[in-house]
Amino acid sequence: MCYIAHRLFQRFNRGAHSGANDSMSNIQLDIEWTDAASRKIEKLMPRNANKDAFLALPPVECLPMEGDVLFLGPAGKQQPFIVAERQYHHDGEADWTIILILDVPHETH
Repeated sequence: MCYIAHRLFQRFNRGAHSGANDSMSNIQLDIEWTDAASRKIEKLMPRNANKDAFLALPPVECLPMEGDVLFLGPAGKQQPFIVAERQYHHDGEADWTIILILDVPHETH
């Protein structure tokens, strides 16, 4: 699969308790798209059309797993995208990146 560098970033802080010391985990969400998914989302949400456009995603605690389907896009025009892969990257200390790689369902390729 070829991945496009079109990404969305969100930062989440989650509390992690370790005895008397409280520490915070910094979790960054990174969305990557296959070529087909990138073309589809670009049609739904062109980059130059609305600078304030964003995709609403569930909270980090409820992120979808591989094989789950997300309906993304502007209100009334949402289209299905499948989570092709979910990756976890430890960025050091309490920093993590969760990467969701989105694709389109196979019948729409």
